[in-house]
Amino acid sequence: MNENGNHSDMYKELIGAKVLVRMNNDIEFSGILEKFDGHKNIKLTDAKELLDGDIQTNLGVAYIRGSNIVFISPNGDKKF
Repeated sequence: MNENGNHSDMYKELIGAKVLVRMNNDIEFSGILEKFDGHKNIKLTDAKELLDGDIQTNLGVAYIRGSNIVFISPNGDKKF
């Protein structure tokens, strides 16, 4: 995040990287961050839904609404 509180620079650095996304309902997704917009909506490719760090569902492509995201970690393999 830059000094103006803008997350877009951080997100730009993560484009093409594997990320872990935690939702406000504790569901987690891992995948490759492909796109994002000004509302923090994101598109993941090679997306997987996780439960306790284990793959539950292979989704392929996932579009996630930014208002539901708690955090995005740049290491999609890390368990929290």
